[in-house]
Amino acid sequence: MRRFTKDDVETHREGYGYTRLPAVNVKSYVYIDPDKVVDVYHCSEATAEQAVQNAWECHAQSFWETDTDSELDYFFGAHHGLKVYSEGRSSGWLVVKGLPEIESWDAIAVARWGRFARAIRLQVDYLCSIEAMLETIGVNGWALDADAFTYEVNACLDLVA
Repeated sequence: MRRFTKDDVETHREGYGYTRLPAVNVKSYVYIDPDKVVDVYHCSEATAEQAVQNAWECHAQSFWETDTDSELDYFFGAHHGLKVYSEGRSSGWLVVKGLPEIESWDAIAVARWGRFARAIRLQVDYLCSIEAMLETIGVNGWALDADAFTYEVNACLDLVA
């Protein structure tokens, strides 16, 4: 396996300024076909489409509000003083503020960032997988037809720890 180097560290501009901060590309181009939800849960297509939307929103909320901080704590210590936030038109970049300038990183800091970025990408891949989406849909009961259930995305169960 090739080592992670400073050249591998992606950056993203902070807001409209010139400061570039270490970042991880968290864009997902996965399309979850509602027909798969229909096949598994035997619901209507409209219910399946709403269930996929609810699961997507639930996973995004869980990722930005819980998972990112957990990964920061794991890789940088509980009292790291770092801030993670999303940037880009579609929140497709996870940006970390509070780290030293990348040019000053030693091999240990570069390797730590590489492990953090890999863990974040793996988490995004999992959250966007059909398996995770179907699990979240099933546990939350979102595949029940609208007559039998009122959708409540804010109460989604956090299955992804």
